[in-house]
Amino acid sequence: MNCKIVFTDTAKSDLRDIAVYLADLSKDKNLAICFVRELQAKVKILEQFPESGAI
Repeated sequence: MNCKIVFTDTAKSDLRDIAVYLADLSKDKNLAICFVRELQAKVKILEQFPESGAI
């Protein structure tokens, strides 16, 4: 069973804030980009397999 995960505007803003924080803290913009991409990949898995448990 597939489902669709929708990020609210607040969640999108929070994710941007987290990415900026990670980039500033680590001095590595690529780390923040990788974090966001990894999260997006996990969300896609969760959409396809919503009952799979922890990912």
